[in-house]
Amino acid sequence: MFPFRSKLPLLLLLAALVFCSALSAFIPVTYGSPEDIQKDIEETREEIRKLTEEIEKLEDSVQEQQQRVNAIQDNIREAEDRLAEVERELEKSEARLEEARSHFAGRVRGVYMSGSLSYLEVLLQAESFGDLIIRIEYLKRILEQDSRIVAAIKQEQAVIAERKEEVKAYHESIVALRDEYEREYEKLLARKQEVELLLAQSRERLSQLQSRVVKRPVYGVSIDNITAARPQSGLAQAYSVYEYEVEGNITRFLALFGELPNKVGPVRSARVSTAMLALGEKVTLVFGSANWHVLEKISEFNLKSVNALRGSGAFWRDSARYAPHNLYVNLASLGRGRTAPRTEIRPLEITKEGAAGNTVSLQYSSNNRIRYVYDSEHQAYTRYLNGKVFRDASGKVIRPRNVLILYVPHPPDFFGRSAPYPLGEGKMELYSHGKRYTGTWRKDSVGAPLRYFFADGEEVELPYGQTWIQIVRP
Repeated sequence: MFPFRSKLPLLLLLAALVFCSALSAFIPVTYGSPEDIQKDIEETREEIRKLTEEIEKLEDSVQEQQQRVNAIQDNIREAEDRLAEVERELEKSEARLEEARSHFAGRVRGVYMSGSLSYLEVLLQAESFGDLIIRIEYLKRILEQDSRIVAAIKQEQAVIAERKEEVKAYHESIVALRDEYEREYEKLLARKQEVELLLAQSRERLSQLQSRVVKRPVYGVSIDNITAARPQSGLAQAYSVYEYEVEGNITRFLALFGELPNKVGPVRSARVSTAMLALGEKVTLVFGSANWHVLEKISEFNLKSVNALRGSGAFWRDSARYAPHNLYVNLASLGRGRTAPRTEIRPLEITKEGAAGNTVSLQYSSNNRIRYVYDSEHQAYTRYLNGKVFRDASGKVIRPRNVLILYVPHPPDFFGRSAPYPLGEGKMELYSHGKRYTGTWRKDSVGAPLRYFFADGEEVELPYGQTWIQIVRP
């Protein structure tokens, strides 16, 4: 037996291996470092550049080849016209030859056949031997002339036939050349389509890569959500949007922004729940003032904030609407957008198995009935309000990729109004990519972020794209 002291290093090593194995089960799945993603983005951009150049060259080649085919087609039409003309000449020549042959045969028959004895009569009527010789010579010349006419027509016919063969051979050669050009043209078109497909795939890959690298939000804007405030500005560009009750079944949005639109609003007052959510998201809260209790809480939380009513050139009122539903902010002019943006890598989708989750329905009031319907083409959920597609002021359809339903207690606030108090934990539902997941939400302290967990305890990493968080009563 080995002494205990000699076993100690081995036991320590085994304990370390067991600890590492256990620890690895709790390490979240990574999706590549920002450097790796950025490298992929640059490589994909270079691939797109090369494919675009190849397409441009192929387009030039296709155009040149088409011009060649068109030119050859013109030559083919010209050759066909020439061939038709030669065939017409040949037909005329054959007609003349037939006429000459017929005439010559008639003369011969006149000499040798009964019923046409004029040649013999001519000879018999000779008055002397000399006259006979002259008459014979005369008849001979007539027959020779007929023979020469036939021979000339035959010669003409031979020349025409030779021309026909030449034109026919030329026609066949250029038809073959045209076929060759057309085959090359089809190959170029096929290659162009192949490269265009590769280009589309590369662009889609680039879009996904760029979508995964998202700017963390720097501002959270408290946005009005009564009928007079709709359609709101900037919602389509938000990183994520919380919707929660304020009072009288009225809801408000807290919209988070990493990209900074030049018009967001209407901006409205904050609540304690607004401040708690903004604090957990580590954003600067942009709001249209608040009651003294909320202002005290904002100060107590040490929350960075911009109060519109304390004066800033970034805020203005839109004369097309009436107060208080007409206050807007230009986030790009508030200053934080000039600092280096924080980025994060988000997964493409949740790989965990989930139930079917194509529709989500909830209701805050009879005038605020919300429905999300999964759109497989956009891989996102189209938002409906009171049965109509929900759009922001730009006309863009609101289509979040992720929808969270958080069941949060609504105890009375300082003034006795029921208000969400997102602290502690509660049930949640997550809808993403047409799937539904259940689990819990957790906020460990006022300043802690909201975290989400599947039913098995695994922490949720939300896929890239906009997320809408609906805070409702349990």
